[in-house]
Amino acid sequence: MKLQTAIDKHWSILEKLLYGLVLVGLITGAMLMGARFTFEQDYRQVELAVHYEDLVDESRLNGTSMEELLRGYQEVGATSLLVKEYDVGTLKDQTVMASGLELYWEGLPAYPELSYLLLPDGALADSVRLNLALRNHLQDEFKLGAMTYLGTDLPLSSLWSLQAHEMADVFAVGMGWPLEDMMLAEKLGFYLQLQIKDWENPEQDDITRYFAQFAELKQVSLFLFNSSDLFGYSQDPGIRTLFPVLAEEMSRKGAYLGQVEFFKQKGFEKLAESMQERVVRVHSIAENEIGTMSETAAAERFMLAVKDRNMRSLFVRAYHSGAEDSHAANVQYVGDMAAGLQSKGFELARAEQIANFYVPTWAIFLLSLGALAAAVLLSHYWKLTWLGLPAAILGLLMALALIGMQEYLWLQKISALLAACVFPLLGLSLVMEGHKDKRGPLLSVLGLLLMSAVTLVGAVYVVGLLRERAFMLGLDLFTGVKAAMSLPLAGVLIYYFCRRNKDELISLWKGLVNRPLTIKILLIGGAAAAVLGVYLLRTGNTGLVPSNLETALRRMLEQFTMARPRTKEFLIGHPLMLLGLSYGFRLRTLPLFLLGMIGQVSLLNTFTHLHTPLSISLLRSGYGLVLGIICGLLLLMVVHTFYNRWKR
Repeated sequence: MKLQTAIDKHWSILEKLLYGLVLVGLITGAMLMGARFTFEQDYRQVELAVHYEDLVDESRLNGTSMEELLRGYQEVGATSLLVKEYDVGTLKDQTVMASGLELYWEGLPAYPELSYLLLPDGALADSVRLNLALRNHLQDEFKLGAMTYLGTDLPLSSLWSLQAHEMADVFAVGMGWPLEDMMLAEKLGFYLQLQIKDWENPEQDDITRYFAQFAELKQVSLFLFNSSDLFGYSQDPGIRTLFPVLAEEMSRKGAYLGQVEFFKQKGFEKLAESMQERVVRVHSIAENEIGTMSETAAAERFMLAVKDRNMRSLFVRAYHSGAEDSHAANVQYVGDMAAGLQSKGFELARAEQIANFYVPTWAIFLLSLGALAAAVLLSHYWKLTWLGLPAAILGLLMALALIGMQEYLWLQKISALLAACVFPLLGLSLVMEGHKDKRGPLLSVLGLLLMSAVTLVGAVYVVGLLRERAFMLGLDLFTGVKAAMSLPLAGVLIYYFCRRNKDELISLWKGLVNRPLTIKILLIGGAAAAVLGVYLLRTGNTGLVPSNLETALRRMLEQFTMARPRTKEFLIGHPLMLLGLSYGFRLRTLPLFLLGMIGQVSLLNTFTHLHTPLSISLLRSGYGLVLGIICGLLLLMVVHTFYNRWKR
């Protein structure tokens, strides 16, 4: 081709330019990455929150005052009290519920069709009245002596005869707050984390009136929400117009928005945007989970959440309950957790907002240009420069157009995906260039190290492009995880065929077409498809669950390392890549390179988990590489031994 001939003629100059652009992108990404790394070293404040309902239960069992209980937890390190808005279940011990018909026959001015809550006059009655009225469930009220009667259309008097979904709807209705205990906790120095039971179709004035009940509270650190569909967000798109009002009310209290891990809430990202990303990541263990794990396992899970995923608020439910001595055991449990956090260098204090590291436009452009340059270099090693160079020019024009339209986020995501796909393959191509045959163990290890270094250059690009707060909080994500995990494997096949000349390809094609379809080939093909399927399904947090054996191995590695290496790297990818490099790049060893590429892809994928501190990602990658080389050398010894015996 004429274009390929012209490129080959000037390649030496073009190659230097392309490597120069990659180097400029690397320096830019390293600068951006370094600023984030420095911040993360100081981002050590963690809130340790105990559950108000657990304290109520302990007070009832032990006859201990709320103040004494709070002081006990505070002394061992608890910083915060998480209070969930009352519902019909948590309010039942502080009120009497009666049917309107029953009260009517007693001669009271009640409506027979309503249910009534009977509360002593005071702060609690006022709170319940306000919250039922805001949700349009307060239909009647009157006083008799020192008691307040609140009539509601909720079927409270026949609650236990309802269907499960009807009962869930009733329990979802918020009924007020224990304001006196909340103010007591503040007086003792606790921060408050308030979990609101939201409701559908509120008016702006309703939001203002709702937050007015917190006027006397001065130390609210977090607001959280109970529902998976904030204020009916998915049913009513107009709800998003309320979010700025809601955000203003929360910000006026100086509070952050709590983001509970693994609890997806529709509309959360929009609310966080209105809050200007004043978000703190929260980890908790669900009530139905806490009884299935040991106290040690629960503490380890909390520790990992803080250390590995930047969780900065821990909601700790009581591990021991139902016995008179449960309070002492729970205090010990919280104290051990606090001591563990402090031993890792974390500070028990109010959680702070993650700093926002904007990526300047010039940096986005340089990183995008570097990723395109790397793609052209890759196309050269594949002998496809005639295709890669025009595609890169088209990509450059698209990048300039996106910058002109100020669509920076799209450019950041596209360039990060390009870098994630290109650099692992570029590393393989560089290592294999000029080394087609077998190599010794030392050269194989050096080849793997060089390949991994090039892959890590791609990781620097990804982190530099996506270092903004929205990605660190998980409000926005690296786009194209499945593509970044699968395309490099397909690229290994493309690279193999691009290295063959025309006659070799024709011969290979004829051999494949004329080969009879045997059971052996079907089994191999099925096994390969199964391996690929498991590999893709295991990508992310919502795929296949690890086996018990793998879980045990992970726990052991976590105990002996500061950051657990990924099994797909040190047990699969790196050892098989070493084996492939040792035996050369040919058709029979192609499966080794395909599976070995999993290690390189996983190495880069570690850094697409943008909520994970960089120090943890670097340690995890380093451990994986060292252990992978050790496992690979052992595998080489075993394979060489069996191979030599087979030859004899």
